[in-house]
Amino acid sequence: MKAKRAMSVLLISLLTVGSLLLVSPEPGRSESPRGPSLEEVLVESAGTPAQHRALAQYFSDKAQQARHESERHRSMARHYAGSLKENVIRGLREHCNRLADSYAKQAEIYEEMAKSHLEAAGS
Repeated sequence: MKAKRAMSVLLISLLTVGSLLLVSPEPGRSESPRGPSLEEVLVESAGTPAQHRALAQYFSDKAQQARHESERHRSMARHYAGSLKENVIRGLREHCNRLADSYAKQAEIYEEMAKSHLEAAGS
């Protein structure tokens, strides 16, 4: 019962952190001059299998969000057309494709983090 409650508390904390870190230049990196982010503290302090499983789920969810953003930007890149000048369309497509590539890379990184935490949990 205590392990289930601890995992619930950790998941709630991680979800809260996730909502605060939606736009992060690099997964898990803090740019705050005040010190490490809550996400960094949770990662660094995880010691039990339940905590590592919760972190694995958190990073798996972050990967899914990043994949969704990648797909959304690829879709936008495909739909630029119409009355815009070709050089403007090309620039907008390149912009969307660069963002899509960035989100795809983030998804890969988050999946690697999730896998590492599952291994740490012994799962």
